[in-house]
Amino acid sequence: MEAGSSEQRVDATSHEGGDQPGGEPVPEPSSELDIAIDRGESDDDVHFGVAAKALGVSRKTVERMVKRGQLERGPSNAPATVSKRALVAVLEQRRRDGSHLTRATTLAPGQPGPADLDAPWPEDAMTQLQDLLRPVLEPLLEDFVAARTRVAVLETQMESIAARSAQERARDELLLSLATGGWRERRRARRMALRQYVLRDDLGP
Repeated sequence: MEAGSSEQRVDATSHEGGDQPGGEPVPEPSSELDIAIDRGESDDDVHFGVAAKALGVSRKTVERMVKRGQLERGPSNAPATVSKRALVAVLEQRRRDGSHLTRATTLAPGQPGPADLDAPWPEDAMTQLQDLLRPVLEPLLEDFVAARTRVAVLETQMESIAARSAQERARDELLLSLATGGWRERRRARRMALRQYVLRDDLGP
């Protein structure tokens, strides 16, 4: 009898403990972690100016968002850069908040709306909706950020080209005045050349 009762106690203990010793249930893997691992996204650097244009804010606001932890720095940890992945997440969150505000303002002031608008959505429905929209929206947001980046680079190049063209045009006008102008024009051109080139080089660092 004692042997039989001891075997029953051992079986009961093993049944209560489950697959893990100590009677603790085996934790289920996090769905959010699985999604993050399966996605395998690559991250890039985005300049503060590009992030400010994408968010519709100033560069100072982007710097404050980085200091507050609302935006992560770029993966290379270069100065004045943020993480492209974090920027896409902020843009997606703003789009989500804006869609809620748009839906809430479609009703006229004082007009009673349907009761199901005030009822919270089930968590499973929200998760399913996010899983459904994420593959569609994430490529669009990444393309949007990439397009803003290309626009910022092109604007910088255009400004540099315009400044260089203005300098070359002023130099050509001075050379033309020195070569073909009268004595007044040549004297004025020499003064301008001295002021723009010689004196600037002497006073420069």
